[in-house]
Amino acid sequence: NECVRKSKQLLSENQGSVQKLNQNKQIEEKTPKEIKAYLDEHIIGQEDAKKSLSVAVYQHYKRIQSQSHLKSVDLVELAKSKKQKKEQSLDDVTLQKGNILMVGPTGVGKTALAECVAKLLDVPIVIKDATTLTEAGYVGEDVQSIIKALWEASGKDVEKTQRGIVVLDEVDKIAKRSGSSSGRDVGGEGVQQGLLKLIESSLVNVSDQNQRRMSQKEIVQIDTSNILFIMCGAFVGIEKLILARKSPGSIGFGNTAQTKKPSDQYNDLIKDLSTQDLTRFGLIPEFIGRLPVLVHLENLSEDDLMEILWKPKNSIVKQYQTLVEMDGVTLEFTEDAKRAIVQKAVKRKSGARGLRSLIEEVMLDVMYDIPDQKDVKKCMITADVVNGLANPILKREE
Repeated sequence: NECVRKSKQLLSENQGSVQKLNQNKQIEEKTPKEIKAYLDEHIIGQEDAKKSLSVAVYQHYKRIQSQSHLKSVDLVELAKSKKQKKEQSLDDVTLQKGNILMVGPTGVGKTALAECVAKLLDVPIVIKDATTLTEAGYVGEDVQSIIKALWEASGKDVEKTQRGIVVLDEVDKIAKRSGSSSGRDVGGEGVQQGLLKLIESSLVNVSDQNQRRMSQKEIVQIDTSNILFIMCGAFVGIEKLILARKSPGSIGFGNTAQTKKPSDQYNDLIKDLSTQDLTRFGLIPEFIGRLPVLVHLENLSEDDLMEILWKPKNSIVKQYQTLVEMDGVTLEFTEDAKRAIVQKAVKRKSGARGLRSLIEEVMLDVMYDIPDQKDVKKCMITADVVNGLANPILKREE
């Protein structure tokens, strides 16, 4: 029995190390072009953002790869010859982490991009809302709760946690309140200051809440130096700050800047986004300095929304077709119907999220009636159905 137990222990340890090597190899094999090709299958448009994100993620995991390689190198072998020492001189270079800040309007795919990257690399990911965070000592969530959530998402595995991804959404809501009458900005600047060491490198202590007594709680230390932080925010009105910076002194009769509509020029203006604009918006310079990779996302055009509707692998139209097929019915949307849905979504100004709510409205009666009508084999949605002028066309068995 003792032999069997020891053999099982050795095998499980060996299997764990093999899995880790395979995973590192998988990350190493993914080049920036392969990462972008995967993102192209799931996200429509945003070419610049996908390119920047692919390179940043690739470099981040190459950095982890180089660190694990250094740990595995035998120092005795390195000291054998001077020539080998010279060849290994590059290993002394310390690679710094490149956290990411994603700026773009609502519903253009900021969190979707981060989720796709995490799925491709098979690393744990946690998406947290920055609006719930407060400064330490006040009611609300502490910044260290983010790392605890990632630890729980990785199955309480410390090594997996230390190479995970943290997506902090609505980061523009923790900007400094310049007109605040109170002395302390608990949910704004205080949160930014609390995040400074966390997103760079620090040791965070986490404990399991399931254990009742404090004495039984196991304290686990997690190093955040290899955790990739992706900050997302809409930054509403930042295009006005960019426009004001690009056209200074536009006051009086010669003011041509006011005749331009910043909303129409958003895609052109956001390309010139700089750290200066983010500072004026309310992010402190120390916080921006720890987010070296700045990714901007553009407003989606009507053609982009049209492709989002049906082209991606998990598009909204394909989801509904799958749901209806479970009842033995083929669902079809005409081109006019798709265009009508997109035009309504553009008016709502809610990005790709508006498409889902519109199709929900159109498909409500269909999803309610079809399960009871066993002779229906095909359902066609036209533009008149979308505009509320007609009922869906149902084709029944002969």
